[in-house]
Amino acid sequence: MSALVRWFAVAVLATVLAACSLVHSDNYGTPQSVRPNFAGRTFLFHNYNGGGRFAEYYAPDGTAYAWGASDRVRRGEWRIGSDDALGNTVCSRYEPYKYNPVTGVDGAKWSCELASMFHNYAMDSAAGDVFGLTKRGRMPFNLRYEEGRDIEKIAARLPAAP
Repeated sequence: MSALVRWFAVAVLATVLAACSLVHSDNYGTPQSVRPNFAGRTFLFHNYNGGGRFAEYYAPDGTAYAWGASDRVRRGEWRIGSDDALGNTVCSRYEPYKYNPVTGVDGAKWSCELASMFHNYAMDSAAGDVFGLTKRGRMPFNLRYEEGRDIEKIAARLPAAP
């Protein structure tokens, strides 16, 4: 093998290893070790399949709350799962709805994303129940067509939670 080919192989390997180091750390470790990165946080998303904006709050006790295409707050549950081939996953499912309008999945089934991709999909996130979803059954407006990409700006439009 010539020195140029060997140098090229080393350069390619170094590039691949550098790219691998950029993979989010939430894919590694135990589900218990990555859970604190999600528990007690509000996430804002945009569903590009026509669902518009939606928000989820993951309470530390495993309860999930979603607000999006309607003014109704949906209650469900969340967990960190593990896929042996891919790593940790963030999973949610919402109470006895036949259809989850955000994911397009049967509401009784777990809908999961890779933990590292979850952060990529989120437009914004913040510590705490920023929108007061745990205290509300209905919201004063529909989040679906909301223009804001910033949780704090959307939260500023909301009246205080009861």
